[in-house]
Amino acid sequence: MHVILQKNRRITCNDK
Repeated sequence: MHVILQKNRRITCNDK
């Protein structure tokens, strides 16, 4: 799981 900053918002994407 990695956290990316997009448009000043924290989004957590589950990458397996």
